[in-house]
Amino acid sequence: MDDLILINNGDSYSFQYIGNLEGFEFPSTRPVIEDISGPQSSIYITSKFGRRRLSFQAVLMGDVMAKRRTLLLVGRQGNLKTLKFTTCDNLQLQTDVEIEKILMPYNMDRRTIVLIEAVAPDWRFYSQALKSNESTAAEQTVTNAGNETTDPVIRINGPFTSATITNLTTGESFVITHTVTAGHYIEIDTKNRTVKYDGDTSVFTSLAGEFISMVPSANVFRFVRTGGGVGTSLRITWRDAFLGI
Repeated sequence: MDDLILINNGDSYSFQYIGNLEGFEFPSTRPVIEDISGPQSSIYITSKFGRRRLSFQAVLMGDVMAKRRTLLLVGRQGNLKTLKFTTCDNLQLQTDVEIEKILMPYNMDRRTIVLIEAVAPDWRFYSQALKSNESTAAEQTVTNAGNETTDPVIRINGPFTSATITNLTTGESFVITHTVTAGHYIEIDTKNRTVKYDGDTSVFTSLAGEFISMVPSANVFRFVRTGGGVGTSLRITWRDAFLGI
């Protein structure tokens, strides 16, 4: 493990790493409530995929009192934090967590050891690198270089009146029926289950079908549209996903 762990809570704060990371390999599960009253109406009250508990030790050095206050601000409850780290084989990964416990004995030394315990609502680790591929072609191939399924963000740039997107590798497919003029787009966030026009207006009912995922290795996407023209394109954005480190 590299000697730097970064916890990002709006701003970035770094702490020197010591000791062993524990719990990264063993996700736990929790109940899921699904309200299925009709097509596309499932509501996941908790994570559909389970969760992962994390714990690690760190050391505060230098101006310990100032860093104590900073760490308490970073770890405050109420929002997810992005935890970034580098593995022994130099994979730069990240995961969103809620910090549950910070054990930080009070002393006046210039070096204080702390224990941080957290839980990630998604058991997967994701690459810090955000990848993207855009094409006007009928088919494009994109590669999830991880070892776990990942959820892409799919953007269809106008003009078009309807578009069918299929991952030929998984067999998943959906149709968007909506009039989109040149210079505008519809974006489908398959992880957060949102369908938005120009990134802000929900047009969820325009979608029929499945929220497409990307399996490890190459995924072939087919793009069929009607009412298309110059500028009609399909952009796929994703992070490689990993089961463990």
